[in-house]
Amino acid sequence: MAFRMRILVSRWSNCSSNSVVFKRRFSPMTWYNQQLEKSPLVVKSITSGVLFGVGDVIAQWIAKAKDDPFDWKRTRSATIYGTFIFGPLAHYHFNFIDWFTRSKVGTNYVSRPLGFNIQFTPSSFG
Repeated sequence: MAFRMRILVSRWSNCSSNSVVFKRRFSPMTWYNQQLEKSPLVVKSITSGVLFGVGDVIAQWIAKAKDDPFDWKRTRSATIYGTFIFGPLAHYHFNFIDWFTRSKVGTNYVSRPLGFNIQFTPSSFG
């Protein structure tokens, strides 16, 4: 252990302070958050579409009978719906809920889910 430490220290001491550049490893979450700050509507819409598509694939896989073929048309429809309808709708909805509840301290935990359920649940039953 002491030998390794000496090698690291000697290698470090040979470098000038100006030439040392620390490179961070690529982080997908950091990249995603940066893209989310640049263009939130596009990123949220694409994310929603991908999640709707993956969710439909998983649902078909779980509910699959032996002779049922995989329904790519259904998956495509779910992805399109998630990307072009639900993604933008959820983006503007949550921005509105955030704006509406921002002034009321302590009500965010109740009013946000309540507002989401009041607005979206009736459309689920139709």
